[in-house]
Amino acid sequence: MKKERDPVVGHIGPTRYDRLDPAGDPERWERTVQRIVQAAAPELARRQSASAWSLGGALERWRRRGMAAAGLVAAAASLTLFALGVPGGEAEAAVAHPADALMPDMADWLVTGEAPTMVALIGEFGEPR
Repeated sequence: MKKERDPVVGHIGPTRYDRLDPAGDPERWERTVQRIVQAAAPELARRQSASAWSLGGALERWRRRGMAAAGLVAAAASLTLFALGVPGGEAEAAVAHPADALMPDMADWLVTGEAPTMVALIGEFGEPR
């Protein structure tokens, strides 16, 4: 009767575990352990830094994405304002003139630069108390 090759293990016969025995070849075992530790070092460092979470670190990680999003929002707002632009005549009307908040006669005095008389001031503001 012929033994068939085991497709998982790849050899004929029982599985040998002597290569995994650290007492069999200590130097080879130490080299294997060192190789595994060196290969795992970047992932261990990443996990260590990820466990030390801070608000500043989180903001730093999202800074680039936030700046890109802010740029997109600013560009979209600019395009919207440009597309919906205000016709020339309405642009001046949209800006409030400070003199409009004053009483009409006082606004006229300010625009023309003339000094009001005492009678005009009393008429505008009323009698002093």
